[in-house]
Amino acid sequence: MRQHLVRKFAIAACWLAILTGWTIGERALGQENPPNGLQPGEVQVRLFLSMTAALKPQPPNDEGAINTATGSFFVEASFAAKYISVSQGKRILRNFRLLSADGIKGDLTETHTYIKPNKVGEGGVTPDPAISYETWEARGVSLSLPQFDIEIDLAAKTWLVREFGDDPQRWFGELSKAQSEVGVQFDFDIHAGKAVWKPILLMPIPTLNQNVLGFAQSDFGNLGQPQPLQGTEGSLGVNLESKRLEGTDSTGDWLFLWEIRDSSPALELRVTAKGYADWRPSVKNYDPDRQFIDPGSPLSVTAQVVDLTGEIPAVHVKELRWILHETSQLPGIAMNYPYQSTDTSWDLSLAKRLPSQDKKQELVEENLTTLKSSVNIYPWDHGGWSTLRVEATLDDGTKLQGKLKGPEGDETKIRLPDRTADSKIHRKWKRAYGIANESDNMDEDNFPSGKKSALGDGFSNFEEYRGFYVSTEVASKNTRKGYVSTTPILRDVFFYDRMKDQDSWAAMRLFVEASWAGAYVLHPGDGFMDESRLMNGNRGAGPTQGAQHAIGIRKPSSAVAWRALAIGDRPRTADVWVPYFSSFESNAPKLGRGQDLYRRNIAQALLSACGVQFPGAGDKDYTLTIKRGADGRPEIKTGNQVVTLRHESGHDEGEDWLGKLEQATSVRRRLKDVGGDKAAESLKSDTRTYYVAEQGGQHSGPLDNIMRDTFAEAYRVGNTIILLPKGHKEFVGSALSITSTSDAQPNRYGDSTRPAPGNEFVPNDHR
Repeated sequence: MRQHLVRKFAIAACWLAILTGWTIGERALGQENPPNGLQPGEVQVRLFLSMTAALKPQPPNDEGAINTATGSFFVEASFAAKYISVSQGKRILRNFRLLSADGIKGDLTETHTYIKPNKVGEGGVTPDPAISYETWEARGVSLSLPQFDIEIDLAAKTWLVREFGDDPQRWFGELSKAQSEVGVQFDFDIHAGKAVWKPILLMPIPTLNQNVLGFAQSDFGNLGQPQPLQGTEGSLGVNLESKRLEGTDSTGDWLFLWEIRDSSPALELRVTAKGYADWRPSVKNYDPDRQFIDPGSPLSVTAQVVDLTGEIPAVHVKELRWILHETSQLPGIAMNYPYQSTDTSWDLSLAKRLPSQDKKQELVEENLTTLKSSVNIYPWDHGGWSTLRVEATLDDGTKLQGKLKGPEGDETKIRLPDRTADSKIHRKWKRAYGIANESDNMDEDNFPSGKKSALGDGFSNFEEYRGFYVSTEVASKNTRKGYVSTTPILRDVFFYDRMKDQDSWAAMRLFVEASWAGAYVLHPGDGFMDESRLMNGNRGAGPTQGAQHAIGIRKPSSAVAWRALAIGDRPRTADVWVPYFSSFESNAPKLGRGQDLYRRNIAQALLSACGVQFPGAGDKDYTLTIKRGADGRPEIKTGNQVVTLRHESGHDEGEDWLGKLEQATSVRRRLKDVGGDKAAESLKSDTRTYYVAEQGGQHSGPLDNIMRDTFAEAYRVGNTIILLPKGHKEFVGSALSITSTSDAQPNRYGDSTRPAPGNEFVPNDHR
């Protein structure tokens, strides 16, 4: 009996601890691993029923004997039960069945005490059995399943049990049939010479059974009325009903407890977004005058409460909350549009309207009639990013976090667009260019080749991803202006073309053919640039390398020399000044196709704005003067230096030139009308001007080098100026060669004295 009482109070203490302080926690609802043995739509329910009773004191009988009795009745249960949602906030637990590892068990214990005083007769005091104890027990007996339902009102926080009254009586009867009888009687042994009490085991025949629990009466039907529902937010918690027993022959207490130990089916707030892996923010149209943005295609996102077992969940959605966190607020809608914008409204929103007018970052839906809802995420910037959270509060208090299954598993932080946790760039875009492992602010473009210590084009991966607005792309036949996202592995160059004519256009195409770089044009008046030539003024908080500029192209000016001139060797400092064609043509007398070489010269200046040098220097106009020397031989000078003039065939041009001079003098002498000797005196010397290429000068190096000049009339070797053959056409290169060694035959101009142009190309302002 002592062990039984210890067990009784231990159980009661456990339940008291549960009632006063223990909470189920979040796992109670929507657990990921439901208990073994549960079927779809079932939950695990723990049940505890306790009754204790004591026989009311009775007057002694005729022999002065007094009977007392106590009893206890416990039922413990572990069930699988159907958890049914009948309406918003209303649940029913029914169809109780035993779980495989546990079940409904009952204990019954009754203890009876018989006390009778000793007899006093003629022979003195006759010792009769004075005290008898009997204990009957039925422990761990399996009982029949409950026949009642538990109805729960989550809104009113009440519960009730219909048809409960018969179950305790039925369980008591089942336990009574299974109880064992153990009687212990204590007698006084007069033969021991002293008073000694000895136990005598009785036959298993009840002798003192008062059925004290049977006397106890309780109105179990009261549980058919709403009872307070206890528990904590996020779980149903523990529920209690305690009553005082009042019966004819006994008094005591009874206690009924039930608890959902694991919540209704394993629930998940599943988020899906059709085309999520392919979707990236974009903007269709923007009208800066009316401040009107037409966003690109929205991303449709759906959230649905699902039962992982495949059943229809027995829940209702009280609140569904959509929240955009850490949404970007980059200026403008691209790196240069609107130009140097100050508009930093949200780049993604949950409403189809200007975010600056309604910063819609949170949307709450209440009392949904379905378990499924969808919203659209609207983009207002080509490079916008955000993190979406979806939260559902069910009518039973359960909170679910939306999960989108992606490359990194189920995520409650849904990154928009699809991207890694350390990136703001669309995952698929990075993979397409093979830069998945590069950071957003890296700038390692390595094609076309250039200076090895100066990779990149000045734009970070993110800036190339976000993109630019341009007037046209040089390599494209489509001249329609608009948006372009550039290539993060190709060096890109932008031109601010103020000329906007066929010459500048042709020069930029030559630039692209030579460098293999991506190239884009911006024209004044399109609203994409001003005289600062800053290409990424809308950097904001986006990953960046810093300011990067376009190369300027200026219209012809009388202040410009006859060659196109690049002021500065990086785009941030480079403005290409273009000469008039007439000036260029007059200073390059050997121009065969003048317009072509003029445009090529502009392209050379554009390339020099990216650090590419001419192969050398010193090529220039030489003015030669000839006369008969004191020794009778031709004397040719350039300034004070005596030089020799000959044809490339080896013929000495001095004698021919001097002979023609003397012949002209003779003719003049014969013409009386020219003043005789005075006219002849003026022809004692003569001058000629040739554009002469120096060894290692601007005509030197590989023939295919676009930076090499091609219009020399002569070249100089030592003190000899060698005239090129009449009608000679120089090979016109169109590439950035990767060597400085000349491959010409004959090698007229020598090797270049400067680095190979293909190794010097640097369109990056930061390198």
